[in-house]
Amino acid sequence: MGNSLDHLMMPLTTNRTKRGLAITLALIATTILPTSLMAAPLPQTSPSPSAPVTLAGGGTTDSIAPNVSGNIMVYNDCSQSGCSVWMLNLASKQSSLVSQSSYDEANPATDGTWVVWQDGRSAPGGDPSDYTANFDLYAANLNDKQTFLVSNAPKLQGRPSIANGIVVWADYRDAKNSTDPDAGDIYMFDLATKQEAQITNLPTAQSRPVTNGQVIVWTDFRNEPDPQGFNGDIYGYDIATKQEFPITTAPDLQTDPAIYGDNVVWQDYRNATGGDDYNADIYGYNLSTKQEFAVTTSAGLQARPSIAGSLIAWEDYRNDTAQPDANGNINFTNSDIYGYDLATRREFAVNLGPGIQGAPSVGGNIVVFENNPDPTNQSNYWSILGVTVSSVQGGTITPMPPPTTLPGAGSNTFPETGKTTTGVFLDYWNAHGGLAQQGYPISDVIGEISDLDGKPYTVQYFERAVFEYHPEQTDPQYQVLLSQLGTFQYRSKYPNGAP
Repeated sequence: MGNSLDHLMMPLTTNRTKRGLAITLALIATTILPTSLMAAPLPQTSPSPSAPVTLAGGGTTDSIAPNVSGNIMVYNDCSQSGCSVWMLNLASKQSSLVSQSSYDEANPATDGTWVVWQDGRSAPGGDPSDYTANFDLYAANLNDKQTFLVSNAPKLQGRPSIANGIVVWADYRDAKNSTDPDAGDIYMFDLATKQEAQITNLPTAQSRPVTNGQVIVWTDFRNEPDPQGFNGDIYGYDIATKQEFPITTAPDLQTDPAIYGDNVVWQDYRNATGGDDYNADIYGYNLSTKQEFAVTTSAGLQARPSIAGSLIAWEDYRNDTAQPDANGNINFTNSDIYGYDLATRREFAVNLGPGIQGAPSVGGNIVVFENNPDPTNQSNYWSILGVTVSSVQGGTITPMPPPTTLPGAGSNTFPETGKTTTGVFLDYWNAHGGLAQQGYPISDVIGEISDLDGKPYTVQYFERAVFEYHPEQTDPQYQVLLSQLGTFQYRSKYPNGAP
C-alpha cells in the first residue's frame, strides 16, 4: 500500500509495519466503509449527549458513510446491487433518494445545499483501491436532485469534500500504477464558476483533503524521504490568496484532517512509541491564533475526527481489548464515539455501545455515525445513529466565558432586566437607537462560537439584537457588529434554501 493512504475504502485495520494506514476492520462486510483556546475560567457543567436514535438503515438494509451539514445528512444505502446516495432532513426526519444506479456511488459529502460523491459508472466492477480505476466525481443540488459531472479525468478521483460550493478531492490521474506510492494530488472545483483548479503538483503524495470553502487542508508526504514510509503531515491552502502553508510537521503520521471555521483537527501518531501502531491521538490547530492543541491523548486508538462549531467527535478504541495476531494485525470489534467541547474543554463519551460505532460526522450539536452491534455476524446490517449533544444546567444551556474583555469605561445596569451593559457595547447601544431600536439587555456579556466562521466572540443579547465584539477590525466603527440573525433563522427554516 502506498504512502498516499488512499486505498479509499479501508477506514478500519492497521499493520504494525505500516503505521497509520489506519484502522481497517477485516470483519466489516461492506467495502465502503485545546487543551485550551481561551484562558477564561471553565463552566462547571459537562456536555450532555442524548440517547441515540436510528436515522437510517438497520433491519435488512445497510446504511453507511454519513456526512452532515446543518440539518442535512447524506449517506449511502447499500441494500441494492450498488450503493446509492440518499439525503435526510434531520429536522423533519424526511428522507429522499438523490442518485441510484447499479454501480457504486460512494463517499457522499454535503454542504447542506449540494452533495458530491465518488461515482463508479465509468468503472463498472472497478476496485476503488486501484489508483488507475476510472472513478469520477458527480454532484447534485439537493433541491432539484439534478445530477451533473464534476470531474471525469483519467483514473481515480475520490474522497470529495464540499463547503460553500467549493469541491475538493484526491486525484490520481498521474498515477503510474495501481499502488503508486507517490501518486495523489489535490484538485478543486468551484460550482459557481464551473472551473477546475489543481492545488498541489508535487512528486510525492497528497491525499484526504477537506475544506471549509475558504481553506483546503490535506495529508501531505513531501517530508517523507522513503516512498514506502509514513511520515505524513497536514498542509493547508488559502483559496483567496492561493498561498500554501504547513499546519503541522510533527513526527510520524498526521492524517484524516477535518476543518470548521478556523479550527483544524486530525488523527496523530506522534505519541506512538515502541512499535505501538495503535496509539493515535487527536490534535488540532487554530488558523487565527496559529496555535496547536491536543484534543485527546487517551490510551489506545482515536481516529477519523469531525468538527462543527465547538464540538469535535471521533471513533475511539480505548475500550477494545483485542490483541495483535501473528501478523501484527488487530481485528477491532469494539469502538465507541467520544467527543470534546472546545468551549468547556471537556472530553466526554458520545455513545458507548456494543460492537462498532465509527465514521462520525458533526453538524451543529448533532453527531451521526455508523453502527453495527456485532460485526462478527455476517447477517448483521449497518445503521446510522444520531446523538444530540448539549451542555445543560437547570434546563438552560450554560454560556461560555467571553473570550475578550470589552474596552471602554461606561456602564449602565437596567433595573427592568437586571443586566448591565458596559464599554463599547453601551456606546453602540446609545449611538444606534437605544431602547427603541435595540431593547433592554437580556443577557450578561458572554462568549459564543459563531456558526458562521467557527470563531469565539464576546457577545451580549438584547431584546431586538445581539451585539458582537470584533477586536480584529482596525476601524473602531466596525468593532461592534450585529449577529446575522436573519441568516441563522433562514438556515433553520430553509436548510435547503427557500423555494
